[in-house]
Amino acid sequence: MPLTLADMAVLEERKLRRGIIAALAKVSPLASAIPFENAGALNVTVVEMEELVTPSHRLLNADSTEATGKVGQRIHGLKILSNYFDIDRQLLDEPNMVQDPRTVQTQMYTRAVSYQLANLFINGDAATNVTEPNGLAWYFTNDPRLANQDIDGSGVGKINPLIANDAVRAKLLDTIEDAFSRMDGGQPDAIITNRQIINAISSAARNLKLLDVTRDAFDRQIRTYMGIPLIDAGVKPAGARLREASNQVITCGSTTDGAIYFVKWGAEYLLGIQKKPLEVVNLGISNAAPTKFRVFFEWAYNPVCIFNHYGVCRIKTLDAYSTS
Repeated sequence: MPLTLADMAVLEERKLRRGIIAALAKVSPLASAIPFENAGALNVTVVEMEELVTPSHRLLNADSTEATGKVGQRIHGLKILSNYFDIDRQLLDEPNMVQDPRTVQTQMYTRAVSYQLANLFINGDAATNVTEPNGLAWYFTNDPRLANQDIDGSGVGKINPLIANDAVRAKLLDTIEDAFSRMDGGQPDAIITNRQIINAISSAARNLKLLDVTRDAFDRQIRTYMGIPLIDAGVKPAGARLREASNQVITCGSTTDGAIYFVKWGAEYLLGIQKKPLEVVNLGISNAAPTKFRVFFEWAYNPVCIFNHYGVCRIKTLDAYSTS
């Protein structure tokens, strides 16, 4: 059964790992939304739907006809996140320190992993870095099955809510409805974009009373459009203390780089895969460096496994950048 990081934290019995997994989910709304299935292996063969059949009828006493759907197989390799950090053993019992340095380092690493998970979910590219998984942007660029799921939003106009007029707002919502219509069931489970485009959607939807606010498991306010959560993909780990537009997972640094991703979660559509939940081990005093106390982290995972191409859609080349 696929579980989100928040679900894993609830079920985890080991206190240290439970706290780390819960912290991963709490930092990034996108990281906390991805459901993961335990695979127990580093390579996973995924059966993907390609073409449905046309069901047929038969006359009395006639033979039945074959109706085997066309499927494809894809091997998803898991990528191994593996790091450790060292703390000088003299700092572990230093009485004048306000915060425990081991706790601070653990919090910093956990925050970085959460931001990186969100970043790789969108921007991962194994061709650029073979140690990292491919993200949604890579699939829309390289997977021919998604050609009809990729919508050009350049004709929508300047959607910045400070300058957008009613015609632009209406066109933005019409383009979002087009994306909905291309997905199984006519709507996604989540809308993933950046904060600028979330503001634009909120502005367009507010007057139509299609905007609402709910709260997630960590009591964070999440805006929803027609009941579907608007998830901010957040910022990249190297700049997690900064909020510049160019530092975002889905950037807003030009008139053509705005994008909205629509996803349906679940084993029929899109899941993350992990060998097992994140491992966190206090190794103690290091033999290699006896002056250091070492903490080790490792996680074999892949955040994007697409089972059905009608479970994802994208609007690209939106202009949320222009201010006049």
